[in-house]
Amino acid sequence: EANHVIHYTREWNPALENQATARCYRIGQERDVQVYYPTTSTGDKNSLSAEEHLAGILRSKRDVIDDFTISLEDFAISEQAFAGLKGDDQETQKIRIDLEKVTSLDPIQFEKLVTLIFTRRGYLSKWLGTSGDRGADIAAMSGNENYLIQTKHTQRGLIQHGEGINEVRGAQSVYEKQFGKRFKLAVVTNSRFSEQAMILAHAGSDVALWDRSWLNEQLNCFPIFLNELDGVSR
Repeated sequence: EANHVIHYTREWNPALENQATARCYRIGQERDVQVYYPTTSTGDKNSLSAEEHLAGILRSKRDVIDDFTISLEDFAISEQAFAGLKGDDQETQKIRIDLEKVTSLDPIQFEKLVTLIFTRRGYLSKWLGTSGDRGADIAAMSGNENYLIQTKHTQRGLIQHGEGINEVRGAQSVYEKQFGKRFKLAVVTNSRFSEQAMILAHAGSDVALWDRSWLNEQLNCFPIFLNELDGVSR
């Protein structure tokens, strides 16, 4: 049985990493389990990388979880520790988002990422936000070519079967009235679409389906960095 666990992408909640590691023990494991956390290092103890900052904070969080009755002060976790991670603008600016990093984003960050992609492509892009978006996450407008876009993000590689297609169709009339424009419809995912979804996309108002291959092409053409997502607002 497998006895090596490699955490390529760190989870902010250490319990999720522990759960993933524990799977090696659920298969009748009799060998020692080796756990790896690949981390980018500057090689300078006085100038830690963003990943080194994060690893240190997660180690402290894991210790706190082991005995949550202990105060944070006992573990020397201060606001400065978090500020050191967030405030290192130079390191954050260097984190370019690629297809692998997209997986670790949350759904809101993914919506903002797609918004930025269309902005880079020359569209006036509006992130519609999370409150009452009525089935669409982004409105991208450019002359006579306007897109109403629903996004579907997954961290587990789940195949998309068509939920977003019906959602964006339901939102079309609402946003055409709001913006006074005609919209083409699209759904973007960091996974793939099933055959059922492809059939559904052409059964009624056409909906363009853009999957991880399209996303990879866009990220290669239009560099986007992690800190830029914070600048996207409604």
